[in-house]
Amino acid sequence: MKRFIISYLVGALFVLVFYFVFPLVMEGEMLDLSSKRVLNQMIPQMMIVGVAFGVVFTIIRAISQRNKSKQDAEKAMKEYFEYQLKKEKEKEK
Repeated sequence: MKRFIISYLVGALFVLVFYFVFPLVMEGEMLDLSSKRVLNQMIPQMMIVGVAFGVVFTIIRAISQRNKSKQDAEKAMKEYFEYQLKKEKEKEK
């Protein structure tokens, strides 16, 4: 849940920064953030992009944790089998 909230806030901040930077890059004038029209557009966009960021980064985190646990399990099995092989070789001698 923490990952989703952080990603959500990053997405919302992304929209806010975009509203400030885009007019500057396009050599236009700054948006009047006190205007209700701008706020009525910006707030839903912040929520949508925040949810999108939250979902995407939560899925990426879940996949990476699953892959990490698989790698840990494979590593443990490899070490166990190497230990068993070493033990068998010692018995043969």
